[in-house]
Amino acid sequence: MDSKGLLTKIAEACYIPKEILQGKSKSATEVRLQKSFKNMYDKEIRVLQSNIILPLCEEIYKRFIDTQVENKIKWFELKSIKTL
Repeated sequence: MDSKGLLTKIAEACYIPKEILQGKSKSATEVRLQKSFKNMYDKEIRVLQSNIILPLCEEIYKRFIDTQVENKIKWFELKSIKTL
């Protein structure tokens, strides 16, 4: 395989239009490429939010609430011991 064929295969694998690699980039091609990367980026961000960020925030909030409840219980226990 020659270098042009290799570049074409890399471009196809990376979703890079051949026109850009050949130096024939037109504004429509650039716009299409930008939209493609933006769509991939948006999809990755949604996956990241739903799989990592939201569960992490839920866990942090849950632990915060649990800690607050534990602190209140301890405070009431101490108060009740002092009143005895």
